[in-house]
Amino acid sequence: MEEPTKIPLTAVPLIFALAAPAAAKDVMTASRTFRIGDAEAVHVDFPAGDLVLAEGTGSDLRAIMTARCAHGGSRCIQQAREIRLVSEIRGKRLNLELQGEPKFNTHGLSIELRVEVRKALAASVKMGVGDIGVTLE
Repeated sequence: MEEPTKIPLTAVPLIFALAAPAAAKDVMTASRTFRIGDAEAVHVDFPAGDLVLAEGTGSDLRAIMTARCAHGGSRCIQQAREIRLVSEIRGKRLNLELQGEPKFNTHGLSIELRVEVRKALAASVKMGVGDIGVTLE
């Protein structure tokens, strides 16, 4: 059995690279580029929110996460900082999984994930609640 390689998104773990939300009214964004290597597919496990799959321009995969706190407040901001996008390479597939998203009492938190992949890469999604968009240009 092949041992998966886990690469946690610790450099930009949806702490959103800021100490406190600015005047943008509690909107935080983090992005990361993942080296695809010889992967032939990507799988996204996204429990809830808005997911956009778009054609990327390079050979790597780019993920951009945005968190919005509709009602503001420190509890929503703290919940956003606890969310992680974790990657794992298993065989020829790159798996991306959103972890740490609150199941209850979201305090107005909503998450959007935009994944930009090269057109030749197969993509699959496991999604609970929310909207998904696919853009191939």
